[in-house]
Amino acid sequence: MKYVKVFTNFKRSMEGLSDAEKGRLFDAMLEYAETGEEPNLPGNERFVWGSVLNMFDAMNRFNEKQRANGLKGGRPAKFNETQINPENPNKPNESQKSLKEKKRKEKKYIEKESKEREPETAFEIALEEFRQHRKLMKKPLNELAERKLMNELERLSGGNEAIKIKIIDQSIRNGWQGVFPLKADRYTDYEQRPVSEHSLDHLLTNLDEV
Repeated sequence: MKYVKVFTNFKRSMEGLSDAEKGRLFDAMLEYAETGEEPNLPGNERFVWGSVLNMFDAMNRFNEKQRANGLKGGRPAKFNETQINPENPNKPNESQKSLKEKKRKEKKYIEKESKEREPETAFEIALEEFRQHRKLMKKPLNELAERKLMNELERLSGGNEAIKIKIIDQSIRNGWQGVFPLKADRYTDYEQRPVSEHSLDHLLTNLDEV
């Protein structure tokens, strides 16, 4: 079924026409859309017919474009700043450049803030010491490595911050790149404990009495 698409601004073209002339004009538009034959208009509506033809031409061009896009699989997608420039896939468009520059500035700002913020807690100080330790080893911590380090510290310490600090100190002392469970103390509470000076005097006294 054919149809006639009339835009509201066409109302201005019909100003000054009588109701009869408007009626004949619309009848002529319907007939032209159906048959393609131009009418023989007797009144002032004939002066508006040029605008009607322009409107039909615009509508036909739009319909042709829609049909062509349909054959290609639909309306071509508009690319935005996150997509490749179709005219030059290897060259980012201006929006892409702006987005990339924005992300670069944000990353630089975050890194600057992180560096300028002084460690406050004992754990933060220990962690910063471990970062410096890794830099001296020429194996600096990247973001992923530090996140994994934090997870491992949490697992080994059971969430105890004091134990986390001891684990970090142990790695720094031994020149380790990673973190590992705390080694057992050299002496237990009651076995192989170093003899105090008082205990040694007591032992010598007992020997003298033997």
